[in-house]
Amino acid sequence: MNTKFYCWLIFLSSIFSLSMAQIKRPIGINISSVGDYSTELVFTDGFKQSRSWISSNADGTGPWNTGVNVPLNVSGYPLQIPYNDGSNPPQIVKTLMLWDIGNAVPTGHYRLKVWGNGQVRLSFGASGTYNCPVDTLVNVTGGGIMLEILSSSVSSPISDIKFIYPDYVNTYEVQKYTNEFLDFLKDFQVIRFMDFTKTNGSAVVQWTDRTPANYYTQAKSTGASWESVIEIANLTKKDIWINIPHKANDLYIYQLATLLHSNLDSSIKVYLEYSNEVWNAAFPQHAECAQMAQSLGYTGPEWERAWKYTVKRSADVFKIFEDVFDNDSRLIKIIPSQATTNGWLSEQLISYFNNPLYNPHGVSANALSIAPYFAGNVADQIVSDGVVNSITTAEIITRMQNSLTEAFSAMIAH
Repeated sequence: MNTKFYCWLIFLSSIFSLSMAQIKRPIGINISSVGDYSTELVFTDGFKQSRSWISSNADGTGPWNTGVNVPLNVSGYPLQIPYNDGSNPPQIVKTLMLWDIGNAVPTGHYRLKVWGNGQVRLSFGASGTYNCPVDTLVNVTGGGIMLEILSSSVSSPISDIKFIYPDYVNTYEVQKYTNEFLDFLKDFQVIRFMDFTKTNGSAVVQWTDRTPANYYTQAKSTGASWESVIEIANLTKKDIWINIPHKANDLYIYQLATLLHSNLDSSIKVYLEYSNEVWNAAFPQHAECAQMAQSLGYTGPEWERAWKYTVKRSADVFKIFEDVFDNDSRLIKIIPSQATTNGWLSEQLISYFNNPLYNPHGVSANALSIAPYFAGNVADQIVSDGVVNSITTAEIITRMQNSLTEAFSAMIAH
């Protein structure tokens, strides 16, 4: 499987002195969100990365997506197919897997396993109609795959579907995550789950809004489950960087802290950040945090209120986690700031954090996080220099190293 990851560095004041030659290198990785269109094949069961159900007319007429809400059970499976709401034609549901990811699709014989009474159909990169329950091998030749539930009985509906990659058809029950995914993470000290849990624009408020671990897909708009975060951390023995949804209420934060404290390996550190880039007006959380700040009586323009609310909720999150973890040193509490060249923003955030109006319990933070981007223009420079076809791997690495040096210099200067 081809796997695409986006690199990200953790630069904190507490680790500036560490050498890249050390075994524990001060470098982390952002892993992408789970999706049918992602080349990051996280789970050995490909159905865990399938798209949310798309409803359509059972007779094949009408639009690709009718938008009819088909009732689902707690694990996300339809209670009955075809579904008739009395207002629309009878409905079936379909989903997509491994969609538009080119040669990242593992070809070969997949294991299709379906529990419950009904019928499913595969199209595009695989084909066939199967009466369920079924446990069979399916040949995938490439391209995306569509799975339709054509029927599902009321008395014993389809309640679980698995579509296991060829390399894991006999081992998926004891290996939930792909070797490629786990191997990639070996070189990093910290895993940041911001995209994995779909932090940006999150609508999550209550604990019941989260994606359950046993949900049919982990590609929901609410992000992958926190149980998956814990499993990945415990398997890899990597520290984790988590981002709290900006609308999450105190009970959600408490439940999350309790889940982590009870299930995370005691050797693993937790880098704790409120939301992601609330300062960035391009993300919905910026305006929404400013609005929530206004409801608390915070003043100033939108950007200022957003910053104040970032600090207020960061302090709340820190306090709740401290109470659950009993001030455990594993907690690394982060004040999230901006790029290295904007020292003024960092100063404002620290000033707010020291103000009892926004931090009434006087909780402390461990680090200020910033964004010293590096190597972003290396590819453009290679093109403009006309050396795309002649440049060596070593020369590319040298250019990236030089860019990293520039990023460090900017960080120190500001």
